[in-house]
Amino acid sequence: MEGNAILALLALLAPPALAAVPSNAHFEPCPLDGLPNARVAWSAAGSIWFVDGGDVLVESEVGWGLPPDVAISCVGTTIRVTTFQNGVEFGVRSVKMDLREVLAAEVPRRSPEARTRRALAAHDLPSALDAAAGLPPSASELRLAVAREALSQADPAHAAAMVADLPPQTPGITAIQAEIARRSLFAAQALFDARDLGPARAALAPALAATSLPEWNAEDRTRAEVLRGRLLAVTGDFAGALACLEPVVAADPTQGVAWLAVADARWALKDKKGARAAYAEAARTLPTKAIPPYLAERCKGCVKK
Repeated sequence: MEGNAILALLALLAPPALAAVPSNAHFEPCPLDGLPNARVAWSAAGSIWFVDGGDVLVESEVGWGLPPDVAISCVGTTIRVTTFQNGVEFGVRSVKMDLREVLAAEVPRRSPEARTRRALAAHDLPSALDAAAGLPPSASELRLAVAREALSQADPAHAAAMVADLPPQTPGITAIQAEIARRSLFAAQALFDARDLGPARAALAPALAATSLPEWNAEDRTRAEVLRGRLLAVTGDFAGALACLEPVVAADPTQGVAWLAVADARWALKDKKGARAAYAEAARTLPTKAIPPYLAERCKGCVKK
């Protein structure tokens, strides 16, 4: 038999390819033993897919349209579809999808490495994190890839957990650690601005621990130290704030925010002369709109009109 004929025969014998889930499909979690991050997807046209790590494992046509206000859940080997009208349950239907057969066929041949790669290809972070939990220590490249995916989805905490136990000499790890620290610094600043101080302090920790990384530049270090000093000041540790902030302004006298924090700390410690000198520097280096009204009251003539 010629090669083309063999290929044609194999195509006839092979099971039909599973259709890709369209981008406008709706998703709901459908955890099963062995596939804890599996999901069920459906479309208004009446198609349902059982998906894990970006792979479509089962698909079905229900034969009737699915409205947007529908609840989908897994019950044993079936998919239960509950419809609503005006927020009130209207009807329940079930769709047979043989999910246990899927588990028997798929789970044994899905190694953590394969599942992690599939999930990463689909940008399915929950599935990638679940699969990566079973990776051996030697799979550092995959762990780094999951950390990068977590960072791309603004999740520095999971990225940090993914690289926490990797050896420090792992190629590429310091760049990821620096990016984790940078994202954590942004998060800490936002939390500080919202006066959510406990979480801000926790979020800042990776940035403060990144000082030895070659990718952690002087600007990053300065911003982390300034935020650390401001956190110390607002929690009442004015001496600690000065110990943190005064080296910053000594190294870079243009740091207006740091000067203001130094001035406030000295004022709180009753060092009004030192506070006025620092307020004068803050007024000189801060943008006009960033100068608080109380500065002009504490430092007469410091704010130019």
